[in-house]
Amino acid sequence: MPSADILAFTQSPLDRGGNNRTDESWIAEQAESPQARAILYWRGQPFVDSGQLVWIKGAALDWLPVEGPLIFLGLQDGAPRLAAMLDPDIGAPDPGVAGEFMDLRMGAASLSADEAGIAGHARSLIEWRGRHQYCAVCGARTRQAEGGGKRVCTECEAEHFPRVDPVAIMWITEGGRALLGRQGYWPEGIYSALAGFIEPGETIEDACRRETMEEAGVELGAVRYVESQPWPFPSSLMIGLHADARSVEIKIDAKELEDARWYSREEVAAALEGRSETLVMPPSAAIARRLAERWIAGELD
Repeated sequence: MPSADILAFTQSPLDRGGNNRTDESWIAEQAESPQARAILYWRGQPFVDSGQLVWIKGAALDWLPVEGPLIFLGLQDGAPRLAAMLDPDIGAPDPGVAGEFMDLRMGAASLSADEAGIAGHARSLIEWRGRHQYCAVCGARTRQAEGGGKRVCTECEAEHFPRVDPVAIMWITEGGRALLGRQGYWPEGIYSALAGFIEPGETIEDACRRETMEEAGVELGAVRYVESQPWPFPSSLMIGLHADARSVEIKIDAKELEDARWYSREEVAAALEGRSETLVMPPSAAIARRLAERWIAGELD
């Protein structure tokens, strides 16, 4: 069954070392450990070879254009695992070993469940660090702390932690049909579940109903939680929902969607199997596809 498969970015084998991260000397020891290994990121892309992350020994990083301190990801069987961000302003660096920098959004399905989880965790922290070089309180520079799990202002000492943006993504059904929409910049034919950020003061259910009404003009009834997925582009938490439609007439907001349509169960099944000439479903790493698979399997009825 689809629900038995592991959704991309939802599993990691690492012990994040929560009880030790505040000890800066311990963090330094991990980076210097002979067992330490680091994955490389350049412009948001991990370095991989044959569907596996390439782990680099610490000493080999000395001659690479690493930007800023290494990020501590956690321990795997007691061995430190880190992430290194390479200078994005230069051409693709050559680490001196076989591999290539991979678009994680499109290539996550080629990684094992464990390595996809590690790669997603690392990418979110790297993206957050790049966007939070300055203090939101006083504007001074910030420095890395707790191995990359925190930043501290060098002037006012305000502490800043990685943010996670919650997103409601909803599989909306009415009878044997599902409501799917598309944005204009997506590849031709792709339709997906509607989604939107949860705003301050909203419940998950309220956000689901509001976003659907704003984007497609469809009123919803019952909303049920299905499953969630960390989505490191840059750092969202996709909250998968199943919602019942109370109305069926579609009135799209052209600023949000290019199109929205009702699709039958047969049409969605054909698209998932690659048999449709008009409908393309999202890639296997996306929770939107998982919701579609679970609906076709009868798990969301």
